[in-house]
Amino acid sequence: RSEETLWRDVVQKSPTNGRALMNDGLTRMAQGKYAEARGLFEHARLHTPNYASLETNLGIVNGQLGAPVAAEQHFQRALQLQPDFVGGHYFYARWLVDQGRAREAIPHLQRATALSPGFPASRTLLMQLYFVQNAPAALTALIRETLRLAPADPSALAYAQDEMATAAHPASAQEYY
Repeated sequence: RSEETLWRDVVQKSPTNGRALMNDGLTRMAQGKYAEARGLFEHARLHTPNYASLETNLGIVNGQLGAPVAAEQHFQRALQLQPDFVGGHYFYARWLVDQGRAREAIPHLQRATALSPGFPASRTLLMQLYFVQNAPAALTALIRETLRLAPADPSALAYAQDEMATAAHPASAQEYY
């Protein structure tokens, strides 16, 4: 009847299915049941120890549970297992931003954007960071590339509009930085 009941049923019938355990954990995480999710992820890890998506989810859930050292270890392990994993780079970058380490997040977002040009979340967060970090050349290049790929991208359009306003009124633009 739902994602939750589907994955609970799969786990009951196949208790060593690491992917099913992870997906069951994802349903718990979506409900804010982080401790339950982490338990399911750890159990899944026993059966699928080299699964980058699982390591990324362990990073996310440990971040939510206030365990930053464990979170970072899991994000890094995910990227060791699969260096070209877009989700690993994106979610690690989001976590880095949340930790006040935005400069460290930029290379991960750049990598995620290069690996999957059509993944808008990476582009949006990277635009935000370029804007906040006062990197106008990088921001302009990313806006242009994004609008070339997705002409109606709302974030790129908003930043492009702001960029035009900044060019017209440079003194007021300094208030943002």
